[in-house]
Amino acid sequence: MLDEKTFHMIQDYMLHLNDLYFELEQELGADKTDSLLAEIDNLQYKYLGIQDPEFTEVLQQEPKVLLKEYEGLPKYQKIHVIREQDNGMTLGVTTSKMIVFIPSVILGGVG
Repeated sequence: MLDEKTFHMIQDYMLHLNDLYFELEQELGADKTDSLLAEIDNLQYKYLGIQDPEFTEVLQQEPKVLLKEYEGLPKYQKIHVIREQDNGMTLGVTTSKMIVFIPSVILGGVG
């Protein structure tokens, strides 16, 4: 089961990978950098148990909204639910495809 500590470790790793990507892109160009880092980039989705990195099916579902601000995300931020955890947390994705891990109790329906 995914917990907050593991989620934040994966996200921290991905932030460092993102920084590396932009450094390599300046030296090698986008195509070469993409090919070098593609497998590493896909690890985030594997570790989070996400089958579709484009979130095609998830983004077609009705989003929920944050009922209060959480870790820099504003109140009323739309969140598409990927999976609700047994530990009271929800793995989701924002409309800008940022992966988030938030308490389920602060998510409400739209409308």
